[in-house]
Amino acid sequence: MRFLNITTPVCLLLAALSATVTACDGYLFCHCYNSDGKPNDVATQTVCDRFPKDQSKMIDVNKWSDGAKECQYAGPKFTPHDPRRPRGDVKAYGFGDCDWRVMCQAAGATGKDSSCRDTPPEGPESYNGIAIAIAFVFYLE
Repeated sequence: MRFLNITTPVCLLLAALSATVTACDGYLFCHCYNSDGKPNDVATQTVCDRFPKDQSKMIDVNKWSDGAKECQYAGPKFTPHDPRRPRGDVKAYGFGDCDWRVMCQAAGATGKDSSCRDTPPEGPESYNGIAIAIAFVFYLE
């Protein structure tokens, strides 16, 4: 393969690295799905029960949950204060969405993925991806 200049391989490397960095993340709320796209509350409960009681709890359906009961991260709230961080105390923990996907399938959910929302330190309200996309479009205009 012949590259025109050094920019091409550098851009390809950065694209590959950014894809791996954002592939799995921590979230505050997760639930399981079946292959028909419907939430699987039984599998969600099973996965939620695998965590210590002081780190997770089931919550009822709410306006952000896609009609599903969810498991809410309830573990350590903050990392120790670090004055080198711009925000000082940062909520750095949550459920790993890649782990949730595997655990949902092990718990009997037939979907290929799980649904997780709100990365720390956001919450308790959920961001709507459509609103973010619309805001980005207006920003470009």
